[in-house]
Amino acid sequence: MNIAILFLICACMPQQVNNYPDRPNISGWTVVPSLVNLELKVDDYNTSSLGLETVYQNPQAPNEFVKVISRQIVLISERPKEGRSGSTQDVSTLTNNTDNDRHAKKEADTLSRIHKSADLIVFIKWRTKIDGRRGQEIQDGLMEFWLLDQSGVWEYLIQAEPDAIDHVTVTEPSPNKGRSLIVGLKLSLGNASQVLRLDPDDLKDKESEHVK
Repeated sequence: MNIAILFLICACMPQQVNNYPDRPNISGWTVVPSLVNLELKVDDYNTSSLGLETVYQNPQAPNEFVKVISRQIVLISERPKEGRSGSTQDVSTLTNNTDNDRHAKKEADTLSRIHKSADLIVFIKWRTKIDGRRGQEIQDGLMEFWLLDQSGVWEYLIQAEPDAIDHVTVTEPSPNKGRSLIVGLKLSLGNASQVLRLDPDDLKDKESEHVK
């Protein structure tokens, strides 16, 4: 009798079981040429790269898409500073352009290596169809959202609106009075969240280089 009552109580209690649909398997899918680097501008010369947004298209069902957000090792990239104006302006400009090209190539190579080892933290899946009246491509049905929480548990949501995942910047006080440093980006879905974060000390070091 006691065993039967205990079984009944356990069956009625909330269970820590995840019945969410599996995340999309995008192996073999086509990358849509719309890569977006998730960046934070530190100052006029420094930009931090936090992650990457990539959209994939199902070759077996061309109206099916998945957007993936990946978290990577944070990289702060410094742009070459402009040359001084004056009689050597043309030479300085040419040198600066060469430096920019060299820097851009080096940055692209570095980002490519980092992206290959990035962690996938967000999946957004949707389908499209052609509107018969207007002849335009529109969303077909509901969208599905997966977000990896800081604890390692995936959160899932399905809804019609495309704005299920909140994006909020994370700030900390700056050494300069009255200012704040943007140190990261917080992604949230339901009770789950993921923070793409910079090292505040790196930002303070970069900021101090440009404060006279």
